[in-house]
Amino acid sequence: MSDPHHPSLTGRQLGAYQVGELLGAGGMGEVYRARDQRLGRDVALKVLSSHVTADPEHAARFEREARVLASLNHPNIASIYGLEEFDATAGAGVPNLRALVLELVEGETLSRRIRQAGKGRLVADRALNIARQMADALDAAHEKGIVHRDLKPANIALAPGDVVKVLDFGLAKLAPPRAADDTSDVSPTVTVDATREGIVMGTVAYMSPEQARGQAVDKRTDIWGFGCVLFEMLTGRAAFARATTSDTLAAILASQPDWDALPATTPPAVRRLLRRCLEKDLKDRARDIGDVRMELDEALSTDRDAGSAGATASRHGVPGWMLAVAGFIAAVSVGSAVWMSTRSGRGSDPVTRTTLSLPPNHELDTGGGAAPMAISPDGRRLAYVASDGTRTQLYLRQLDTFEPRAIAGTDGAQYPFFSPDGRWVAFFADSKLKRVSVESGSPLTICDAPTVGRGGSWGADGTIVFDPGGAGLLRVAGEGGRPEPLSSADPAMDQKDLSWPQFLPGGRALLVTVGRTGSMDTTIAALSLDTLQWRQVGPGSQAQYLPPGFLIYHAIGVREGELHAVAFDSTSLATSGTPFAVLDSVLRAPDAGAAYFGVAPSGTLIFAPGGYARSLVQVDRNGRRTPLLDDRRGFRRPELSPDGSKVAVTIDPRPSQIWVYDIVRKSRIAITTQGHSLGSPWTPDSQRVAFTTDGDIFWRAADAGSPAERLLARDGPQYPTSWSADGRLLVFDDGVPNGYDIWLLPLQGEPRPLLATPASELSGQLSPDGRWLAYQSNESGRYEVYVRPFPEVRGGKWTISTSGGQRPLWSRDGTELFYLVGSSVMRVAIDARGGTEFRPGAPQELFSGPFDTSGMNYSISIDGKHFVMVEPDPNARPTQLNVVQNWADEVARRGVPTAP
Repeated sequence: MSDPHHPSLTGRQLGAYQVGELLGAGGMGEVYRARDQRLGRDVALKVLSSHVTADPEHAARFEREARVLASLNHPNIASIYGLEEFDATAGAGVPNLRALVLELVEGETLSRRIRQAGKGRLVADRALNIARQMADALDAAHEKGIVHRDLKPANIALAPGDVVKVLDFGLAKLAPPRAADDTSDVSPTVTVDATREGIVMGTVAYMSPEQARGQAVDKRTDIWGFGCVLFEMLTGRAAFARATTSDTLAAILASQPDWDALPATTPPAVRRLLRRCLEKDLKDRARDIGDVRMELDEALSTDRDAGSAGATASRHGVPGWMLAVAGFIAAVSVGSAVWMSTRSGRGSDPVTRTTLSLPPNHELDTGGGAAPMAISPDGRRLAYVASDGTRTQLYLRQLDTFEPRAIAGTDGAQYPFFSPDGRWVAFFADSKLKRVSVESGSPLTICDAPTVGRGGSWGADGTIVFDPGGAGLLRVAGEGGRPEPLSSADPAMDQKDLSWPQFLPGGRALLVTVGRTGSMDTTIAALSLDTLQWRQVGPGSQAQYLPPGFLIYHAIGVREGELHAVAFDSTSLATSGTPFAVLDSVLRAPDAGAAYFGVAPSGTLIFAPGGYARSLVQVDRNGRRTPLLDDRRGFRRPELSPDGSKVAVTIDPRPSQIWVYDIVRKSRIAITTQGHSLGSPWTPDSQRVAFTTDGDIFWRAADAGSPAERLLARDGPQYPTSWSADGRLLVFDDGVPNGYDIWLLPLQGEPRPLLATPASELSGQLSPDGRWLAYQSNESGRYEVYVRPFPEVRGGKWTISTSGGQRPLWSRDGTELFYLVGSSVMRVAIDARGGTEFRPGAPQELFSGPFDTSGMNYSISIDGKHFVMVEPDPNARPTQLNVVQNWADEVARRGVPTAP
């Protein structure tokens, strides 16, 4: 219900906030979407009701608690950005407004997810994953003495990727009681001042027994609420809800949940955990949510171990293979319960996301850097290459069927792609290019292909263009024949390393990747088959066209497995606007191979998700590794603080979070929940971390004791890479249409370019004495590491690497320079002669290993004796495919520029 003293605020300007649509209303006030015009982000503005602000004591306590809650910097807790007061009189007699500025969580509530799930309940592993994040959030709050008191599915938001955000921490106790005749909810929230005993508060169906009796509560009340939410996720029904409030309270005090409602497949450990959480006697209930979280971890681990071991029977004697098939069918049938389903707009078809698990013991082929999947033009069929442990072959799968079909005679298949009518699948095997009908029959040979390249495409006129594994491209009739070179008006271009050809609609133009797949050198070009002229499109790889007008491509050098989109005219072959990220953590083949995704003209996306679990390890100069943290997450771009006591790291999936780990104290804190930690973020005094959010540069105190501050806002992406020793100058990469330039930002002054040439320069690193700038550039045709004098960069140049190189780092004493070549860490001795001369030594390989070296995924210790590296999960296996239908609407919506 609207506050009568506060008319609708939609469309009004409140300070720096442009108020948008009303998102919801409750006893405490109204929540609006708003645009923070200072920081250029959307927020939730919770405008407090007049009764909250009218009572001085009430308002003072509210402000104190808001400050405490603002200290809850945790990735699974929706952040409080500030408490604002606005002069809203404007001659209208409206009292001043007080509002909480909250993190705007895009997604849906857990209660809505449960309602939409098949039979009202979530798949067990999905429910346990959500519960694990809830427990992590509660643990962080309880450590600060904060009790939620109103935990329920409606207060759990699910951001994209099933990232949990717990809402309304601790504020429910400030809401007023409902009117006696308010019957709008059979499970009302009865909430008044909870500091006095004898007062009932909380949402009735999720109240603990002590809440129902009006007794004092502690953190064990949240454990009860946690148990209620987990029970509801697994069963699709509230544990104690009855027809009336009185009956519900009676059930809480005297009845047990219907334990038989739990699915038969619920692990015994989870059943025991639920009983411990829902003990009515406080003395018998689980005492600490940290213990609950540990039991969840054990349950998840046990469940995974049992699954990988292939349990042969359930407690009812059902064979293990039948359970696996049933699980596979359930994963498909629930559809939106496996992933989030959203509507792209009024009148649009819903965007649906579905996870398809491969049959037991099957996994996608990752050999040879292949991209083992394709999607038919109508988006109804999938073709993929998988191994069952004994053989690798082609499989076909229709989205309206439960099981894939193995195609006989396709052993060793690679790089499948469909014909324009979707009736044939072409693939490479046995040194041949072959095709096979999607209905039945044996493979037919199209032509010889003794060296497998990277991909092919079948045009509307029946012509196939493919990469022969050497220079240029070949073309051949789809019915078969002798391949011949595809020639253009530019012979030099025809002899380059060309791959991933993709016909554009109508078949009169071709998209091509130029350069070695996975390297920083790759670019996208378009060839008009009418004029035979090439047009350069921009950096990236594996471009595919998504009607009505976007290119989807693998963004090289940004982050592992990230897809970008850019507006594209298929007639003029020109892009427009700024590229933007649309998907991250797509599986990528080893050794900088292909990204596993495909886009259909119908608007359907298929991709294999990459694993997020990575470890941070300490590696000495001989390659010997030891764990740095007792934690496994989606770590990326670690950076040791200059004093060596902490490490800042970005954690995926999106929205990426930046955390700071205290290595000595074994503690952690979230710096931001929506940013990328890029380059060298630490200030020289180890007090602040610089990072990029939405292309702008911010910094924040490493203890999160103050809000983030914007340092730079410019068109295009900006990435901080290095600080001067006095902390007054920041070097950053400036994103330009065809690459990057290196710029300098004085904290007291205007930014200026350091290196801006037709080539792409990036990853600038200042030497400890401030006399030299190391960076990487592709001016020679591939990325090499160079050094120039600083601040006058025109005074000379030295080439450091000899066989390619990226991401330079100085030792802390400036006598060594390190860089990456593939998965190898290289070292070059530096003789700077007191700053008057510069003499680099010969490059030496220190070590190479199973480390993720994409991006700036390494850092060096103060003494230079070891490195911090990112180590992928060696047990991650590509065993599922994700399908997103009607994806074009979502991409188009995300590509619409946001008003400043």
